[in-house]
Amino acid sequence: MASVTLVVGDEDLLVERAVAEAVRAMSVGTGEDLGPAVHDLPGAELTIDGLQELVSPSLFSETRILVVRSAQDVDKATAAALVGAVQDPDLDFRLIAAHAGGVKGK
Repeated sequence: MASVTLVVGDEDLLVERAVAEAVRAMSVGTGEDLGPAVHDLPGAELTIDGLQELVSPSLFSETRILVVRSAQDVDKATAAALVGAVQDPDLDFRLIAAHAGGVKGK
C-alpha cells in the first residue's frame, strides 16, 4: 500500500520546500545507492496510462516516489485511478500530492 503525503498551499516557495522535504524524508532508509526513482509532474499532465506506468513495480526493485503538483487539476477519472492505486496493497510507491487548497474554480 502506498504512503501518501499531502501538501496544501498556494505559496510556491513554501510548497516547493515542503515537497523537497517530503521527498528527502521518503528517501531516507531506502538502502538504494542512487536513491529512489522520483517522478514529478503537474496534475493536468497525469493520465490513467501514465499513472499505471509510474506506480507499477520496478524491475530493479527501486523505490518509486510520485510527486503530483497542482493535484486539483487531475481529471476525475485519473483521480479515481490514483485513489485506487493508493489503496492497492500490491503496489508499493510513495505519493506526494501538492494541492493549492480551496475549491477549484471559485
